[in-house]
Amino acid sequence: MACRRRSVDADNRNGGYTLREIVILFSIIAVLVSTFFAIMSGKQAGWRDATRLEDVKIIEDALYKYFARHREFPICPQSPIEACLQILQDEGFLTVLPRDPSMRSNTSRARCQDAAAYLYCYESLSGRDYGVTYNLETDAVGLKGWSQSGPAAKH
Repeated sequence: MACRRRSVDADNRNGGYTLREIVILFSIIAVLVSTFFAIMSGKQAGWRDATRLEDVKIIEDALYKYFARHREFPICPQSPIEACLQILQDEGFLTVLPRDPSMRSNTSRARCQDAAAYLYCYESLSGRDYGVTYNLETDAVGLKGWSQSGPAAKH
């Protein structure tokens, strides 16, 4: 009776994957996941900025409706909109006061123009013009950082 020798090759293993293969697989998955999250975090900041710009348009529209009725803008030193523009909601020009889409700042403690603050601020000292300031996270629209809108910004 002749003995046959069986060769052991990679295709005839009985036991699954080697430790090296598992480590390589997890390394590849980790790189792909971290790349995905890096891409998505940048897009989320852009989405929040787009929401901020839309919110400012809504605030301005309500301010002009208020101006049409009262012949002046609400008078208030620079402060978060919650402190000054509740009147727009009370008179029906806004259903709700827009809040910044970022959860990074507590508007009760944040101050206008703080670099890390994400909130909407309003100022009108005379009632003839106003400024709405807001902080953008990205440079997608060429306005990264604090920007101002309204008639006071155009002078």
